[in-house]
Amino acid sequence: MNDLVKKVDYFMYRYFSNNVTLVMYVNLLIEDLDEPFFAAIGEYVKEVHITHSKALKSISGLISPNISHLEVRQTSLHSIEFEENNALSHLIISHSNLKALSPTINGLRASERIEITYAYLQAIDLAKFANSVRIVCTADSVCQIYDACTSADFFVHQYIPTNVNTVRYLNLDMELVNATFFNTLPAFVTKVHILQSKHTKWFVVPGLSNISELSFAYTGLSRIEMDENYVLTSFDVASSKLVRVPSTINNLRACVRIEVTSSLIKELDMGVFCDMPKLKLLNLYGNRIVYLNNSATSNCSVYDSLQVIVLTRNLLKTLNMEVFDPFRAINKLTVNENRIAEVVGSFGSDLDLELFLSKNKIQSIALCDWNVPRVTWFDLQHNKLTTVPDCLENLNRATHFILAFNQITHVNIESFAGMASLMNLELSNNSISSIQLSSTRYPPKLQHLWIEGNNITEIVLSVVAVNSLVIDVQSNFIKSMDVDQISPNVSRLCMAGNPIDCSWKSLQDKNILKGVYQYYVEYIKS
Repeated sequence: MNDLVKKVDYFMYRYFSNNVTLVMYVNLLIEDLDEPFFAAIGEYVKEVHITHSKALKSISGLISPNISHLEVRQTSLHSIEFEENNALSHLIISHSNLKALSPTINGLRASERIEITYAYLQAIDLAKFANSVRIVCTADSVCQIYDACTSADFFVHQYIPTNVNTVRYLNLDMELVNATFFNTLPAFVTKVHILQSKHTKWFVVPGLSNISELSFAYTGLSRIEMDENYVLTSFDVASSKLVRVPSTINNLRACVRIEVTSSLIKELDMGVFCDMPKLKLLNLYGNRIVYLNNSATSNCSVYDSLQVIVLTRNLLKTLNMEVFDPFRAINKLTVNENRIAEVVGSFGSDLDLELFLSKNKIQSIALCDWNVPRVTWFDLQHNKLTTVPDCLENLNRATHFILAFNQITHVNIESFAGMASLMNLELSNNSISSIQLSSTRYPPKLQHLWIEGNNITEIVLSVVAVNSLVIDVQSNFIKSMDVDQISPNVSRLCMAGNPIDCSWKSLQDKNILKGVYQYYVEYIKS
């Protein structure tokens, strides 16, 4: 329609046939379009295009339940207001005089696509689109999609640039997310992260998908189902309402990394991972696990793949090492910050292995049932051990043994003599009142001994059977020491915080100290 001037010209609409769904206005000579303008168009027209109409300055009153597309191009438009509950899904404004977006743009409840180009906009408040799905893509190959509410909102997937491989969904307002979600994603998207979506409770991972990395954080997720999948390699759930690891997780046959953290998991059956031949990392940090077992009865493929297990910050009271005994590839086991009082069961490993059991309540540990000749690092600090564990010769490859912050009262260095590779021994901040360090039986490679923060009143270092030993005995209660009787194998001594300080950092310092000590002895005799 050309040169429409005023409302009386609306009579021309009566000549539209019922099959007319698009009306284009060229050189529209009306300044303000309002509700009567759109109402007069009728019920069959779905699209309204206005172009090359310099007279047009404002639009309002678009409440027609039928018009789904509005395009305004080459006008003097400087104001456009929207009513709620309209059916407009596509809004395109090009070459206008718009300087700001009206807050009423939030009324486009059905909007799928909004384009405002070649205008005078200087700032955009994204909060105005708070109830509309929107997509923001950055230069680092990442798109963020906000406020998707239904599967219809996934139309935004078509606007993901081809150089993007990662999509993050924020405030995904869908209780169930299933195959429909994945089917609309472009094939080049391989990483999906769902964040801050408290309404998302149920998620189904399909078998046919290109997604290799899937993560959830701060969602209402309480149920996950997985179809058999040979693509997904990384699966991560953080801060969810999951109370158990789904049994169907075993269907993620290509998965290398599984992390379910800061959730509500109460029981963990290691058997659910049985047929996962590529799984290397299992992290269940910060759950509520009180029961740990392995129900698998076959020789699981995961036994030869899983390398790292993290169970820190759970509620375990007993740690049965037999659960981990079948896992032949483990090289790091971390079970810090639980409530473990005892460590029981047999355990064997032929690999270099690091064990972290700190910040528990361990009073006993059955090392005599272990066959772990290649443990390299063993951390038992912040527990309730009152004696040095037996059978330390089973740890003959350990280079670091940490027993700090326990309740040990008596120590004999010979207890550690069977630890053939031990280089660093930490016994700080116990309750040690007596310690036997003068001996011909030392761990042969010991280099550094920490015993600060105890109740030691006397230390004898006349026989130290290693070549060069640094001893840190700060903050104890030592009142006297015969410097002449200290073995030359003590290369450095730290004694600050004792009633007497005979510290030295080098052989030269030691010789000076000996001279002062001899002068002091002679002075006393005289």
